Amino acid sequence: MNQYVKRARAWAKPILPPFFRLIIACFQKADRLWGPRCLSCLLVPALVFDGLRSMPDYPYFKRLRETLPATFWRKAPLAHYLHMFRVWNETLVTILLYDRLSSPAWKARMTVSGTPPDQLPEWGQRPVIVTFLHAGAFGILRYWLRSRGIPTASLIRGLPRILLTFGETSRQDGDARYALRDVPHTFIGPNSMRQALGFLRPGRALTLALDGNVSGKLIPCQVNGTILHLKDGVVRFAQKTNAMVLPVSVLRRGPFRFEFRFGLPLPDRLLQSNDTRTALQYLARELWNELEQDPVAMNWSVLEALAPEKVDPRSNWP
Repeated sequence: MNQYVKRARAWAKPILPPFFRLIIACFQKADRLWGPRCLSCLLVPALVFDGLRSMPDYPYFKRLRETLPATFWRKAPLAHYLHMFRVWNETLVTILLYDRLSSPAWKARMTVSGTPPDQLPEWGQRPVIVTFLHAGAFGILRYWLRSRGIPTASLIRGLPRILLTFGETSRQDGDARYALRDVPHTFIGPNSMRQALGFLRPGRALTLALDGNVSGKLIPCQVNGTILHLKDGVVRFAQKTNAMVLPVSVLRRGPFRFEFRFGLPLPDRLLQSNDTRTALQYLARELWNELEQDPVAMNWSVLEALAPEKVDPRSNWP
């Protein structure tokens, strides 16, 4: 079986790049001609493909969901699983159309609750760490912030292959448009944490996940009777750089419609404490409240943060 898989991948390797270029060009052309409202129709083949190739991971997904009682969930496991891929694909297309995010059509599809980093009273006086859980449309956070002209970068572990292969051109176009050509997008690989710390200066924002695998020690946090195992790297970064920490949830509100919900910044008294758990508890509570209202927004990493003892390798991204 492994031989057949290897042969299929070898056969597909030279075909996929031009195929992906064609798909991306279709999305870009359709968006310019008819706007974001037409993109859902073009997304159907990708949803079918992703759903089929990811079915081997479905039993694992169901096991992770069983960490929480059945009464917590509002949709069946399969509906949640397919919803996750729909949100992921809409997020991916939005990222590939990054240079269009400042257009009136896209601005109308992005709503904001709370206070974004560039509207905080201390903006420009201190750096900001914008932190989140891997839920909803988290992937567009950095791109949306940059489309507002905010110098933003991300500390990450990895990127999907399509963005590594094809995302650079659209990102460069967008950077020229948003006057951020010299601002890096990501810090990844060796020395990434040192580079991210050096980036954190007043008037800049760094996005960093609480449930990622990038930095810090794993700390169990209890929120409304639920235990989330989160990394304390966000708190430690803020302590070293005097950064404000701003929690945010990025929620899908319809086909290619997103809401950015900014919570209250982490109080400095918690940031200055030697116990990172207290600060993490605060951030977890701010973000978990959103997920309790919309549980199907949970992605793989949040589910794995609920039950790290159940974590197994997955065959596909996300």
